[in-house]
Amino acid sequence: MRLHPFLCAAIGALALASGNRMASGQIGGLGLGNGNSPLEVVARGGIEWDRANLRYIARGDARVTYDNNVVEADELVAHYRETRGGGTDIFRLDASGKVRITTPTLKVVGDKAVYDSDTAVMVITGRAIKLNTPTEEVTARDALEYWESKKLAVARGEATVVSADQIGRAHV
Repeated sequence: MRLHPFLCAAIGALALASGNRMASGQIGGLGLGNGNSPLEVVARGGIEWDRANLRYIARGDARVTYDNNVVEADELVAHYRETRGGGTDIFRLDASGKVRITTPTLKVVGDKAVYDSDTAVMVITGRAIKLNTPTEEVTARDALEYWESKKLAVARGEATVVSADQIGRAHV
């Protein structure tokens, strides 16, 4: 099944959270703007820059908005590494607790989402994993993987795909 590329772009927006409410830029292969497009990071519990562990953490009803893309979770974490030029490179993004990813054409829910920018793979896990597109609904018991470079989703554990005229099930 092929999915919209903004699924990862929405969660990737967290990577730009630098303790400020507004930021802009690009990340890895996600194509998040041209450096002039703002994003908004809001968290009821605050946004922390954990320098010792090289990460940014947004806690408590955390929400990242980029254009019409939104990532919401109890906690959002961007892990980064320092580059030779003195900058930083985000390599992993985590969302945990009531994860909701919404784009103009997708809605994804789960308990946890992890995006690895080195492999361009996102894995969503939890008790009620669901992905909705304009034409399909995909559910899985164990995990839903999204392979950005292949634009491919893999549902694991009692996977079900429902479209307007078909229902597909697999016990993988």
